[in-house]
Amino acid sequence: MKSRPKVGTTGELKFTVAQEHVIDFATDGMPAVLSTPRLIGLLERTAREAMYPFLDANERTVGAEIEIRHLAPTPLVRERHLPCARNRVRRREHHLSRRSA
Repeated sequence: MKSRPKVGTTGELKFTVAQEHVIDFATDGMPAVLSTPRLIGLLERTAREAMYPFLDANERTVGAEIEIRHLAPTPLVRERHLPCARNRVRRREHHLSRRSA
């Protein structure tokens, strides 16, 4: 590892909700909205990419512990930002948040 990320290290992923991100049961009037499994994958990607500057070329980061409340819908074709920040010292843990505007 080149260096340890400091508490407060941040990363952000900007993406637009596309057809591959939405629930697959959007039928009978159910709107096409961002699915929770896709959101979790994007949150993990955001945290992983925030670590890249601290890793040597032969290093990778894996694993996540996630506690999530996904309560507001994000419709198809809506642009979103997923910020993350390192919030613990002992382990490489990230606080990830996404809020609807």
